[in-house]
Amino acid sequence: MVGGSYPGPAPGFKREARALRGSGGRDSETADFPGDTRMQALIWGGAALTLLGVAGLGYCVVRTLKARNAGLPDEVLRAELQRIVTINLGALGVSALGLMLVVLGIVLG
Repeated sequence: MVGGSYPGPAPGFKREARALRGSGGRDSETADFPGDTRMQALIWGGAALTLLGVAGLGYCVVRTLKARNAGLPDEVLRAELQRIVTINLGALGVSALGLMLVVLGIVLG
């Protein structure tokens, strides 16, 4: 249809879909599905991983500031900053993985 609007579902569609789904007469918004709990767990687990990664990034910032203000020789400071960069990349990876899990849980849920 050019220029027309979508007519919407046929009359009685929600009632038939509810009967097929077996929700016991509850509205579709309140129906509990087995996959719903798994997706919520995926979202909350991803959020926890993201927060863990952000905490790791904060730890790297604090550790870097302490190392720079300690007045260490250049070689020792460089070695300490290289260790911090390794931790920083790991924390960034954990945070990114957590965000991926959250997005995956939202898309699949």
